[in-house]
Amino acid sequence: MEARIGVKGYTVFNVGQIEGLPENYTVPESKLTSVERIERAEAFFASTRADIRYRGDRAFYSCDGDYIQMLVIEAFRDAESFLCDAGPRGDALDQALNPAGA
Repeated sequence: MEARIGVKGYTVFNVGQIEGLPENYTVPESKLTSVERIERAEAFFASTRADIRYRGDRAFYSCDGDYIQMLVIEAFRDAESFLCDAGPRGDALDQALNPAGA
């Protein structure tokens, strides 16, 4: 039997960008300041020990080179926007940065 790998694409929306949703879909207030969130995010990404290269005009993973290419931070309006583009979304990012729920 031959193993097969498939790729599926999904459209995902940020809850904060959708108008008219019921209250149970609202985004909770962040308990961290922007600076704290950024410091924790930087520490998280550094702990992955992934080869992340900041350059170019697009972000991608290179299978041939085994590295992640990201846009330079100056391409974003602020550091928080950069980090939102660089990693997991929503609850997944919060869980990754705060696994103990502290």
